[in-house]
Amino acid sequence: REGELFVTGRIKDVIIIRGSNHYPQDIEYSVEQSHASLRPAGHSAAFSIEDHGEEKLVVIQEVQRSHLRRLKADEVFAAIRQRVFEDHDLQLHGIVLLKTATIPRTSSGKIQRSACRTSYMEGGLATVATWTQAAKSAANAIAQGDLRTWLLGRLAARFQMPMAAINAGEPLARYGLDSLTAVSLSGELEVFLGRSLSPTLLYDYPSVDALVVHLKGGEARVAPLRSGDRADEPIAVIGLGCRFPGAPDPQAFLALLRAGRNAVGALPSARVADDLFYATHAGDPSIERAHRGGFLEDVSSFDAPFFALSPREVELMDPQQRRLLEVCWEALENAGLAPDALKGSPTGVFVGISTSDYAALQMHGNGVPTAYAGTGNAFSIAANRLSYALDL
Repeated sequence: REGELFVTGRIKDVIIIRGSNHYPQDIEYSVEQSHASLRPAGHSAAFSIEDHGEEKLVVIQEVQRSHLRRLKADEVFAAIRQRVFEDHDLQLHGIVLLKTATIPRTSSGKIQRSACRTSYMEGGLATVATWTQAAKSAANAIAQGDLRTWLLGRLAARFQMPMAAINAGEPLARYGLDSLTAVSLSGELEVFLGRSLSPTLLYDYPSVDALVVHLKGGEARVAPLRSGDRADEPIAVIGLGCRFPGAPDPQAFLALLRAGRNAVGALPSARVADDLFYATHAGDPSIERAHRGGFLEDVSSFDAPFFALSPREVELMDPQQRRLLEVCWEALENAGLAPDALKGSPTGVFVGISTSDYAALQMHGNGVPTAYAGTGNAFSIAANRLSYALDL
């Protein structure tokens, strides 16, 4: 037209939060399946809005007509928040429950997400109940010297639990604080306090009390050694944990050594199925020895809830980090030490780690890089993760 080329297309529906793409249809399905009071199969809309320069997720959902009079809105809101977090590792900024058959649609019956966003911003939806993530102003919190209460309030909103249920002296990992949330909260504090803060702040001070003491200029760390203390005293090994081929614990390893058994064997059947080269050359005797080695058993198993980690984060963690958490915990138990007793103690964590096979597999799998992939595969995070879990 008039010598100019115009390229047109549909307004994007994809939601981009923290650099990750999320498809609204997936989120909408999770919302619809979260509670029996909600209409299933195409009666919700998910979209993002900009709030203080950051993309935030909002969902609107129609309520079943038969549930309108006896709707327990708070219960529904909690169910939606939990389901979206579990399925997509996302936190909601707003939820709107709508009257039956009122969500904006096209003449052909398709959801108009753009119109839904506009109606939400202008307050034009047929609302039954609304929930919005509330945030205290930093000015009020700091003016009242109530930084501790502000932190507890923010954490309570993120963990979806009452403030009173959070023990300010306990490591936040026990309540499900993941690395992404820790960095995000550090950024919020930086804006609120008006000063630069380390993105690893909650790793260095992993409880509310320790963090408040630090931010108010105190010292939450244990005092360093005095100049007169001996640094060359004998070393005592009082606990042991291990994973070896054919020996999942110290007792089994000792039995293996005493019996003189060889733990090297053929490639496990579970791995053969994924080894295309082996499947192609299975009958070639020249490669038989190439598929023998010492293999750990059941490397994919891990008790994520025990260490307060989400399934999505664990999936992207190098198995070396998973085994490190398990073996160190077992070593403390072997030594007769309660892990809680180490909180805040002058305890050092030193980790030797090598090979980045798992990171290479993720890269070749064409997966979208995420923050979890970074922290789950970086060698530098291994010792930090253990320190954080034990609140050292």
